[in-house]
Amino acid sequence: RLETILGLYRDALEDGRSQCLCVAFSAMTERLPEETRARIATFQTDVLSWLVETFGLARSDTSIAGVSDPTQDAAATFAQLEGALLMARASGDPSQFDLATATLQARIQKGPQT
Repeated sequence: RLETILGLYRDALEDGRSQCLCVAFSAMTERLPEETRARIATFQTDVLSWLVETFGLARSDTSIAGVSDPTQDAAATFAQLEGALLMARASGDPSQFDLATATLQARIQKGPQT
């Protein structure tokens, strides 16, 4: 599951030419209409909930190393993904995303889970 969301965010870069609109809009929410702000908030809530669930499952099946608090891991991961996307987009270099998310990739356990 963590590999999936990493892939979704990485794919949104389109080789450094693009980024997720919610990430872009999050930087300027005060200028956006209320309806757009509400949709961004819904997106963020949905992603965070999905990540909490992902880390909760991973704590049980050890598919992600070092999970102690799924809520904290979810919040940190969401911030890391969005920050990595901004960093890669600003530089036009998708490898910056990979560098910034390497710690997440390293936590994914390969092979059979107990």
